[in-house]
Amino acid sequence: MAKDADVAWVCSMIPHHQAAIVMAEAGLKGSDNAESRKLAEETIVSQKKEISRLETWLREHAESESRNEVKGGAGK
Repeated sequence: MAKDADVAWVCSMIPHHQAAIVMAEAGLKGSDNAESRKLAEETIVSQKKEISRLETWLREHAESESRNEVKGGAGK
């Protein structure tokens, strides 16, 4: 678990969004309602974008957390 609360939160959000994709994909299987299918498809697109944003943020900020640990720093 990350010591930085922001990094920890982002790390926990990625699987949350991945689970939403899995649920939406399951909703598409056998669905015969056009509106439901559209919602599921939109969910998949939006959650993939959110995951990408979170992963980008994490790459940028997890590096600074690692540098702080090496230096013995505690701050952001």
